[in-house]
Amino acid sequence: MIFKLLKSITIISTGIYCLFSMDIPVNTASSKNILNWVLVHKKNINSNENHSYYENIISSSENEIGVNLGNFNDVVVAVYQLFDDVDFSSSIIGKTVIKSDIDQKVAINLFSYNLDIELYVNSIKVEFEDKTQNVWQQNNWVELNLKKGNNNILIVGKSTGFFASTFKFLIFDDKYSHIYLKVLDENGKYLDNPNIFIKNDSHFESFRPVFGSNYIYQKVDGDYPHKFWLLPGDYFIGANTNDKFDLSNKIKVSNRSNQKITLSLDKPANYIKGSVLTLDKETAHPGLVIQVENTSDMSIFDKKITKMNGEFSFIVPQGEYYLRMFANDRILYHKTDGKKTRIKVNEIGRAHV
Repeated sequence: MIFKLLKSITIISTGIYCLFSMDIPVNTASSKNILNWVLVHKKNINSNENHSYYENIISSSENEIGVNLGNFNDVVVAVYQLFDDVDFSSSIIGKTVIKSDIDQKVAINLFSYNLDIELYVNSIKVEFEDKTQNVWQQNNWVELNLKKGNNNILIVGKSTGFFASTFKFLIFDDKYSHIYLKVLDENGKYLDNPNIFIKNDSHFESFRPVFGSNYIYQKVDGDYPHKFWLLPGDYFIGANTNDKFDLSNKIKVSNRSNQKITLSLDKPANYIKGSVLTLDKETAHPGLVIQVENTSDMSIFDKKITKMNGEFSFIVPQGEYYLRMFANDRILYHKTDGKKTRIKVNEIGRAHV
């Protein structure tokens, strides 16, 4: 593969197995991703029914499927892969148990795709505090109390869209801390929908609030409307528009802490852009992971996947960087005259190779 620098510089398929059993699985409140369920597929059920109605469907069903994804980490429950005939008349009812060692307040993030979903906790219907949705997906947040011991969880989902119905149930217990963020433009006015990213030494995520969230981010009311659920550690948070950028200093997150951070987009957005070609030096190479590496400490500042035309683009603060990619089971750096290319990004928003 060949890097070409400009001088101006997922549904993941996973294996699962199913158990045909009416035993309701038990998950722990510390698990984060609730991965063990009993699911029932039912057509043409009544809408706006109560908890007992849905419980009776599960208890009387003869085609329930037990799903155990406990050996996986960041996966969704792909309902449409479990049942053959999911369509507009389909509803999915799921049941599980969450065991808590203490009485505690937790946050639940219930994400669904092509599935209009309701939640019941200990037989009580939950009204979501933050329900971000569009034609294809919902991203629902709520904070509630779990009792010590077993807590009964029931979800009811109506299939929508193209019926590729999936869901992901995340729980954030008392070991998580919070960062509240607001982003201002260069004139000090509030920005509603900037690009936001958060990173530490081992993790990088970027997103736009208008699309709901990723799985650690919640849009909330108030002066600091961007809320992050984070484990203790050191983080950086950045934001940008097309031409402006800001990056926080290192943020130390301790146990059960709350911090407020303000970013002001009053600095030029510095770009590193390029493309990757195959060995024929003509054909674009999509789908490769490209990383920007700090020359000072060799840490990864950002990573992107090349587009269908092989191109990639990064917004970075002033500094010096290397570019690298992972291919053929090894890391390959962009080089000039046999040495790693040191890319210098200066104060006017350009990178010089």
